[in-house]
Amino acid sequence: MRHLKETQSITFVTDLVQEITKSKKTKVRIHESGDMYSQKYLDRWVAIAMALPNVRFYLFTKKEQLDWSAYDNLPNTNRIHSIASDGDLNYGNMERLEELKAMGYHICPCGIEKEHYSYTLSGRKVLRNKNKICMNSCNACLYLDKVAFLKH
Repeated sequence: MRHLKETQSITFVTDLVQEITKSKKTKVRIHESGDMYSQKYLDRWVAIAMALPNVRFYLFTKKEQLDWSAYDNLPNTNRIHSIASDGDLNYGNMERLEELKAMGYHICPCGIEKEHYSYTLSGRKVLRNKNKICMNSCNACLYLDKVAFLKH
C-alpha cells in the first residue's frame, strides 16, 4: 500500500494486518520513501505492530515532533533517526561515516556500492563482504537506532 488515500482509509489497519499475515513476512520496513505524516498515521502503524507481535517493524524518520512513545515501547519495532545527534543526516561520504562512527553510530556494511570492494574506516581497511544482504545477513536496522549509511 503505497498511496496516501489508502493509508487514510478506515480499513487501513485491518487491510495491512491481513496483507502482512498473508505474505508471511517476518520483517517489515515501514516506507521505502516518505515519512510519518501525522500522529494518527503513526498510531495506525502502532496498531498494526501490536496486532502482529511476531513481525519485526522498522522505519527511518526525520519526524521527531510526533509522540513516538507507543511505537518505541513495542518489543517488535525499531526507529532509526535519519537526523544524527549533530543535526546533520545519518549518511554521507567516508569522512562523514568517520564522524558518525565517533558519535556511536553503526556503519551499515550493506551500503557500500557494488564497485567498492574495500574502504578505509578509522584507519583500517575493511573488505566488503559481497554476500552481505540487507535484512538477510545484516539486521542492524531491526535493532539499532543509530545506523549510518554510505551515500550512493
